[in-house]
Amino acid sequence: MRVSFFPAIIFTFIICSANYQIAIAQGSTNTAELQHINGNTNLGKYLNAKKWNTLFPNRYGMKNGKPVAGEKDLYSFQAFMQAAKKFPQFL
Repeated sequence: MRVSFFPAIIFTFIICSANYQIAIAQGSTNTAELQHINGNTNLGKYLNAKKWNTLFPNRYGMKNGKPVAGEKDLYSFQAFMQAAKKFPQFL
């Protein structure tokens, strides 16, 4: 039996991405150290925006893959990749 850790990695980065975006929006100074980190990530080799939208069509700010009026797409692929770049040695 083959065990895949990919779903756990995705979930971890979703949480990191959301927390990072919320902290930035609220002007938190707790992310000051992360502001200067802008590494690379290998996630783009395995995941792209189209796959992301297929995996998570009903995330916050989206319903059936379409934006919800008045809501920000907090868990967007772009936000996910921004968060991943803050942890370049993770993957």
